[in-house]
Amino acid sequence: MNRFLSALLFFAFLILSQVTPLSAQNNPSAFDKAKRYADSVYTKQEYEKALGAYKYAARLNPSDTHVAKRLGELQSMADQLAGKKKEAAALLRQAKILIIDNKLKEASSSLKEVLLLTPDDKETQTLLDETESKINAVNELNNRFNKALQEAEDYLAKKDYNKAISSVNNALLIIKNNGEALARLASIKALKTEAETKYNQLITSADQLAVTGSIEQSIQVYKEAALILPLENLPKSKIDQLTGQLSYQKEVETIYGQSIKTADAFLAAGQSDEAIKKYREAIDLKPDEDYPKSKIRELENAKLAAKELDANYLKAITEGQKLLDEKLFVDAKKQFLTAKELKPAEPLPPQKINDIDLILNTIAAREKDYARIMADAEAALQSKQFMVARDGFVRASELKPDETSPKDKIQLIDQLLAELEARFNQLKSDAEKQFTDKKYSEALALFDK
Repeated sequence: MNRFLSALLFFAFLILSQVTPLSAQNNPSAFDKAKRYADSVYTKQEYEKALGAYKYAARLNPSDTHVAKRLGELQSMADQLAGKKKEAAALLRQAKILIIDNKLKEASSSLKEVLLLTPDDKETQTLLDETESKINAVNELNNRFNKALQEAEDYLAKKDYNKAISSVNNALLIIKNNGEALARLASIKALKTEAETKYNQLITSADQLAVTGSIEQSIQVYKEAALILPLENLPKSKIDQLTGQLSYQKEVETIYGQSIKTADAFLAAGQSDEAIKKYREAIDLKPDEDYPKSKIRELENAKLAAKELDANYLKAITEGQKLLDEKLFVDAKKQFLTAKELKPAEPLPPQKINDIDLILNTIAAREKDYARIMADAEAALQSKQFMVARDGFVRASELKPDETSPKDKIQLIDQLLAELEARFNQLKSDAEKQFTDKKYSEALALFDK
């Protein structure tokens, strides 16, 4: 309603402006009213209305300095406003071109400059609102795009290449064919290929190390593979499996070492059966180890050798005793010497050897006495000292009862003595007969014989 009244008054001023100054001079109250009205709208900064009102007042009273001053100010302002409108129109055209070129931020700046020049320009305000809305939409799109790319970088930092690629693809759905996103997608795919190649190489190497028994090295390589592709479960599973295996191996190694140590102690103490038992326990723990096997072979060979030694020893002792019983002392001694060589620590062979040596020494002494007595007896026999000889042969026979020579000599001497006694008796009988026959010379000769 106020705007309608203002417009009505403005048109009234235009009509009254056609009235001659003379009539205005004849009507001072009209000038005062026009001046007061002009001052009031001027105060309200309604400068276009004020300019029209002051022009009307100036027609009523051209000599009024206040009105003239206001007219000068308002005309200057009107000229400035016209310049601003012209500048605003140029900026508006520029803004529209920028909008067509999709340079929305530059267009927004231009539109804001237009509104600074023409604050009440509704068309410009509407265009600015639309442009700002588009900018906000683009910003939101860019934010979503950048967020997707940042998610890709975050996933890439975690080496989750698949999710990183998916995030870049999401960014490309937001802004299609974006050069930055396409380049990043290509680089991530290349990184993924490189990582997968290195990962597969490490897994193959770790598998081979595990097969050859290099458990600790295999675990280390699996850890390297896990660093390259942290989301893969295989390295973690293998590491857990091999760690358990390594723990078991260490436990086996400890028990194995204890078994070997105990077995070696039994071996040093000469407890072969106990040593073999412990070595076999060690083999059960580590079947591929050569040491316990070689020790068992040594012990079993030693047992066989000991068994053979025992058999040979027993054979020598038995044979020696048999020969000793048969009084074959030299042969018996040889057997006991063999037994002594087989088992030097056994007390029986030296004892038997000493006994035999005593016997042999006794026999040697007896042989010596026997030979001497036989020689003396033989000499006595040769000198016809038959009784001396016979006594010698008797002593010789007593020394060696089994010898036939002394007995033969005794028998010979007894035969000779019998013959001599018979001849003696015959000669004695013949001599006594001659003596009886007083053939003394013949008797004497016979007695001499």
